[in-house]
Amino acid sequence: MVQGSHAYVRLFDYPTINFSFEEMPKALLESLSYDEQLQNIKTAVKIVSCMKDNPYITIPELCEQAGLSDRGVRYHIEILKKAGTIVRIGPDKGGQWKVKK
Repeated sequence: MVQGSHAYVRLFDYPTINFSFEEMPKALLESLSYDEQLQNIKTAVKIVSCMKDNPYITIPELCEQAGLSDRGVRYHIEILKKAGTIVRIGPDKGGQWKVKK
C-alpha cells in the first residue's frame, strides 16, 4: 500500500517460514545451484588457506585476497566458525585465527 511518498508493507502479506537455526546452513546450501555451492566451497578454502598462512590476517586483508566484500568475508567466517573449522583466539584487534580442521 502506498500513501504519498511512503511505502507501507503489511506484515501478514508475507508467508511465515519456520526452521531451526542448526538447519539453516544446510537448507541454504540446498537452495543454491551446483555452481554456487562450488563457488562457496572455493571461497571458504581460500579464506582458510589465508588464515593458515597468516593467523593474524585482518578482515580487510581477507577481502582483498578473496575478492569479496566485508560482508561476504564475515558471512563465510561465521559459517566456518559454526562448522568448527576455525576459531578466533583473542580480541578482534590483536587476536589471531586458529584453523582446527
